[in-house]
Amino acid sequence: MALSKSDFFKLISMQALLNELESLCNSSPPLLKSRIQEIYQQLSQLYTTDWLRITESEALDAEERHFVEILVPKDRYSIFWQDTIWNSLEEAARLLKSKESP
Repeated sequence: MALSKSDFFKLISMQALLNELESLCNSSPPLLKSRIQEIYQQLSQLYTTDWLRITESEALDAEERHFVEILVPKDRYSIFWQDTIWNSLEEAARLLKSKESP
């Protein structure tokens, strides 16, 4: 069984957004506040509306899971780990908030 093309694209998008968010947040100093904010909003939306439904779907097959995991940079976690996206969103929110403070 396989995911719909739309859901598979959402998984790929979540991993790509996570990779970029982590990269921007971990740069020293964190780069491009506007891009961090944009990714934060997109990834947060996908996470709250689609992540659990798609990652727990019986339609998600091993080939699709493997394809997404290939996108994970070395020494990082995939979106399939429960707290990966949440932790990155929290870090981005903390960075965005600290940049707003005087």
